[in-house]
Amino acid sequence: MGDREFKPLLGTFELALFMAAGVKRFPVNPRAARISFLVPIALLFFWVYPLHRVPTEILGERGYGELVLIHGGILAIHLTVFLFILWAVARQLGKAESFWPVVTMNNFCSIAGFVLMLPLFAMVIAGRHTWEEIFNALILISFYELALTAYVITRGMNVPWQFGTGLAFVSMFIANSASTTVFALAGIG
Repeated sequence: MGDREFKPLLGTFELALFMAAGVKRFPVNPRAARISFLVPIALLFFWVYPLHRVPTEILGERGYGELVLIHGGILAIHLTVFLFILWAVARQLGKAESFWPVVTMNNFCSIAGFVLMLPLFAMVIAGRHTWEEIFNALILISFYELALTAYVITRGMNVPWQFGTGLAFVSMFIANSASTTVFALAGIG
């Protein structure tokens, strides 16, 4: 493998540390953006595993496939609605060319949050802590992911940080609404 295959991964780690150089390491075409959706989809299967191994109070004991469907539905709704809004905003601002790199960066940056959650998942699976005990750490990681999303939008679209932060909050609200909707449809909660 050449240097080209590792550029987005290096860019992901640079962006995770809020380094501006990470923005230039991602391809800027629609094909790369479509391929980058494989990252959150692949992480979904790993993210659901701890929920299957150690059931939560809300989800109860559900099969692995059912949990993948539930969280896959949440991911699909969240990404579809958020990216539609992001595309509309980019077009309105005359920055449609920056949409594809932002999509690619956002998808790859899901690795950063996942890596931060790995030790927490390991502690729950090992029986060292319960979901309730690590809840505050998960909230802290969610705030980090929110800040990272804001940074990616701000740097990728070259907009003021307040605007990028606003769009990141929109993403968070969409994710919360998607969770609520899918959980209601699945009869959870």
